[in-house]
Formats: sequence, structure tokens, C-alpha cells
Amino acid sequence: MLVFPLLGISVAAIVGYGLVLFPVIVFHHSNVHLSTVWDHRLRRFIVSPRMHRIHHSDIARETDSNFSSILPYWDRIFGRYIHETNHLIRYGV
Repeated sequence: MLVFPLLGISVAAIVGYGLVLFPVIVFHHSNVHLSTVWDHRLRRFIVSPRMHRIHHSDIARETDSNFSSILPYWDRIFGRYIHETNHLIRYGV
């Protein structure tokens, strides 16, 4: 927290980010079932549950993907986006 003011990040920006981050993280860690169509529509704007679940896979290549918290664009920009898997995801560490 001490670094933020040194970087010029205001308290309002930190609070605003937290107010957006928390509900999105709760949503993409939830067990909400969305149809594939709605999931793909949603992930154009925010990280969807199905997109984020890939990140929790026990397969290293999948675990090392889909890191984004709010906006899905970062994974695409940095080549870490996996759209879908063709197998049932087994969760791991």
C-alpha cells in the first residue's frame, strides 16, 4: 500500500478498482452455470467463470493461462488465453 502513492495511484483509484474487482472475482469463482453462448458473449467484456476455471486445471499449460481478473484482454495480448478445453477439467494446485 505504501508503493501506490509513490506510483501516483490515488486512494480513489484503489477503492474503485476494489469495488469492481471483488464482485467480478466472486462471480468467476462461483458455480453459476451459463450456456456456452452467454459465456462467450460475456468473456468479451469480463472474465467469465468458464474462462477462469481453465486457470485452475491440474494441467500446467492450462494453469499457466487465463490469469486476468477483470478484463479478459490481458491474456490475449500476452498469449496466455485458452478459449476452451476439450476435456473435463480436473482441478489442481
